Amino acid sequence: MPRCVLYILLLCCLTACNRLPEVEGKLHAPYQRHTTQWADSMLLEMTTDEKIGQLLFLQTDLRDTTLEDSLFYWTKNYYLGGVLLKQLPVGQYVDIMDSLQRSAAIPLFNATDQQLALNNQFSDAVQLPLPATTSAIFSDSIQTQLNQLYLRQCQALGINFSFSPTVNFAQLPGGAYDMNTFESDEEYIIHRSSKRLHLLQDQKIIAVASSFRDLEYRQPQDSSTYVDSILHRYYNLVHNGLSGMLVDEKIYAIDTFDQLPPEFVSNYLERELEFEGLLVAQVDSPATVDRLIYAGTDVFVVKNNPRKVAEHLRRYVEEGLISKTQLNTRVRKVLLAKSWMGLDSLRPQVNIAEADHLLLNKGLEELSRQLYQSALTLVQNPDSLLPLRHIHRQHLKVATVGSNAQRSFRRFFDKYASAKYYRYEEDGKGQLKPLSTKRFKRATTIVTLDGIQLDSVRHRDWIASVNDLSQRAPVILVNFGNAFNLQHFDTTLTMVQAFESNTLNESLAVQLLFGAVQAEGRLPLALNEQLPYGQAAPPTPLIRLAYTVPEEVGIASYKLVGIDAVFKNAIQSGATPGGQVLIAKSGKVIYHKAFGHHSNNKKQPVQLTDLYDLASITKVAATTVAAMKLYGDKQFKMSDRFSKHLDVDKKSDIGKVTFKQLFTHQSGLQPNMPIAPFITLKDTVDMDCNPYFCKVQGGDFQVQIADSVYMDTRWVDTIWQNVLDLSTRRRKSFRYSDVNFNLIQYFIERATKQKIDEYVQEQFYEPLNLRYTTYNPLEQFDPEKICPTADDQRWRKQLLDGYVHDESAALFGGVGGNAGLFSNSGDLAVIFQMLLNGGQYGGEELLDPETIQFFTKKGHGNHRGLGFDKPAKRRRAVPSYAAKASPASYGHTGFTGPCVWVDPEHELIYIFIANRVHPDPFNRKLFRKKIRSRIHNIVYEAFDSHQPFVIDRSAPPVAGVEELQAGL
Repeated sequence: MPRCVLYILLLCCLTACNRLPEVEGKLHAPYQRHTTQWADSMLLEMTTDEKIGQLLFLQTDLRDTTLEDSLFYWTKNYYLGGVLLKQLPVGQYVDIMDSLQRSAAIPLFNATDQQLALNNQFSDAVQLPLPATTSAIFSDSIQTQLNQLYLRQCQALGINFSFSPTVNFAQLPGGAYDMNTFESDEEYIIHRSSKRLHLLQDQKIIAVASSFRDLEYRQPQDSSTYVDSILHRYYNLVHNGLSGMLVDEKIYAIDTFDQLPPEFVSNYLERELEFEGLLVAQVDSPATVDRLIYAGTDVFVVKNNPRKVAEHLRRYVEEGLISKTQLNTRVRKVLLAKSWMGLDSLRPQVNIAEADHLLLNKGLEELSRQLYQSALTLVQNPDSLLPLRHIHRQHLKVATVGSNAQRSFRRFFDKYASAKYYRYEEDGKGQLKPLSTKRFKRATTIVTLDGIQLDSVRHRDWIASVNDLSQRAPVILVNFGNAFNLQHFDTTLTMVQAFESNTLNESLAVQLLFGAVQAEGRLPLALNEQLPYGQAAPPTPLIRLAYTVPEEVGIASYKLVGIDAVFKNAIQSGATPGGQVLIAKSGKVIYHKAFGHHSNNKKQPVQLTDLYDLASITKVAATTVAAMKLYGDKQFKMSDRFSKHLDVDKKSDIGKVTFKQLFTHQSGLQPNMPIAPFITLKDTVDMDCNPYFCKVQGGDFQVQIADSVYMDTRWVDTIWQNVLDLSTRRRKSFRYSDVNFNLIQYFIERATKQKIDEYVQEQFYEPLNLRYTTYNPLEQFDPEKICPTADDQRWRKQLLDGYVHDESAALFGGVGGNAGLFSNSGDLAVIFQMLLNGGQYGGEELLDPETIQFFTKKGHGNHRGLGFDKPAKRRRAVPSYAAKASPASYGHTGFTGPCVWVDPEHELIYIFIANRVHPDPFNRKLFRKKIRSRIHNIVYEAFDSHQPFVIDRSAPPVAGVEELQAGL
């Protein structure tokens, strides 16, 4: 039946016969049972203006600093009953409220309208998610902790009046979404709002439910539970002593208003709900005051200047439209409430230290992050499309739909994979251009919705195009904001829901796609039969590195600030022009920064995606991992002699060398490759062409060793033969040698019948989707993306930019077993996280854990692992690792400056990249200043430095926190 007809039938409404069960023993609002002595005596003394003032509640946003003086004027001259101040720094808020309370004749209600925590009311507080976000966290323990935070914030700030709990359903007319509501399930609304009610009023804080918007009248023949079902969520609150009700403004704007009797709202609530508490309404304009008075409003919430509203009320009293009895009844309610909360004898107390702790503490940032991550919802995941696997074989396309550009989404997406991006915005008619099946059908498409509310009519063609595409190809829908957008799509889509659009949520959504975080939220709305309340797909596995803050792994961010200082000092002292540092712990990247410039001319800043010459890190990031693959496949044993697998003289020194000796540098071979004749010939490179080199590529001159420098291909075999003819020392003690790993390269290439660069690309770099790891980077990247190394005036007569610094790797066309690899810190982290994971990463199984354990442990004849360096008690050279690195640690360094260390005991990866040989290859400042080990030490010293945020500091240090952390 139309609502307007129901309003007209008001006078013939009857009390229903079949009301829902009520709470036994109705509890009146607690202040109504309080002693009336102070309230009655005050009423006898108050003037009409003072009484009117007690009914006025001023709400103001003090970002406009010009309002501060007016605030004091209004409070004093209009005798305000309460204030709600927003967007002030916490300290200023405390000072202003203290002054206002001192100047007020009757203590003020000090209010908040926040539903979750008070943080978002203040300009300098750590911001927390909105209620719509936390509604997706189905955890009573977390909700209890958040309620406790809310209460303690109120107590610390002297807040005694709360416009909460909210009892609204999430959906607004037209499918709009109110971010300050929680859910659409009525029973959970009752459960949550009841907890908030008792929490507040047990501590004598007025609770005003918001917002009442369900004015439905009974008809004489109505013996059903229709009205009861509509009012069901209010019954519990009212019958447990709700102090106030904020009435939705739409009720006062109904077309049939003139046909309704006086005080129709207050009478309705009293008759249907037995509600006798404060009836509160917001005044949008003075013109609405008449309606609010007529409907029976007790307290008027006024935005900014209260003068017109006060004058309006005074005129009503003077003209008899509000009787003195009616005025006194309203004011008496307010005074009773103030007396009940103790304002008759004591003004609100403020604990500024506690307020700072509960609102400004940096620990709240981690709490906020955890709440956002816990609320992230994987609504459905057909065919287990997420997390995305085998991304090196997929064409990924991202269609961004809406008014927000989502730069953070793209920035984080690029950390994991490359994609083509498309942007769709509404045209002048509010319509969207449909997705082209031809464009997207051969791709995995990620559709993001942000800053748009879909309409089934206006966006019909676009919605149909997405649903049609999902029948032909994988489609992932990532919706930021209005969850009702999801109801338009087929169950063939994978759906991700994040209730707010911000940098953090964009990063979390991307990481969910790639298996770096898990979605723990559940749908707090019933959208349709396929998407019911509480819907969520099963948790997805964690298969890739996440990007987060140090606090998430127990490290305080400020403890890592020293890394910046050390690296900047390295740059200032000339140890290196720039570089990158990455720290990953427990599968999470917690620090990733680029420093300085490509060169000393400071023209080009280093980016995280820039490539560096890794020098000897090639030995582990390429040659050793390739050998580990072959070893795991039982292609060789460590005890095998070289001659067993290759056509070399068994009696030669090389033929007798074992693989174990090569990997541990105990072969007795010389340190350097036998290439002196090629790099010491005077002026060979300066000539146009000679038997060794030529400036122009052609004929047999095909091996490029630098810009406009090519070697005769035939010399490669000569170099290898020279290697195979080398003699070894009788004493097979440790002697670090590039020859060892070039021999391992020699074996790998013949065992696989592939060049080593092709083999590692196929077996490791492609499956890991490493987009910046390669030999001979100039074949794929512009020089601007590559940081230069030495200015080689001895041999190649040029600055090396994109050409390998190591001479032997250069003579092999840039591909050596000892050097030649270029990469950056992000890609290296993936390689070593794969090792830390036991050979798995991104859903790919690349090595077996037993092989990794075997290669990275000690006990192979010296302090080293197989291929990997290990911490040693005694070492001549300056170590690149921290003193606290565990004995299980393994890693390697490179001549150009980089190092990488993995500590399995602490699940720690440390990557340092620099081009310390630029432009001088003899620059040793990086070593003398111990830059690498100092940074590594900073990380170890930071362990366990983060103290989780504690809500109740009077309790034991971890009280409440462990439960919250476990719940999150």
